[in-house]
Amino acid sequence: MLNGLIEPTAGRAEVFGINIFENMKDIRKIFGICPQHDVLFALLTPEDHLKLFAAFKGTPLTKSKDKLNKC
Repeated sequence: MLNGLIEPTAGRAEVFGINIFENMKDIRKIFGICPQHDVLFALLTPEDHLKLFAAFKGTPLTKSKDKLNKC
């Protein structure tokens, strides 16, 4: 919930003083992703993986597509 991958249902939480209900976009800029299992999904292409993790960090899809097209 603190990283925004699961929607909170009630209560109040802050990360470095930033309210998760009001400013999740700002929190995602601070947080990294540290999965507990293999982060490669068999059904996704390498490009799909890059788009997915860019989305975790709050990057708009149009911006990540632009970056991928330059590779």
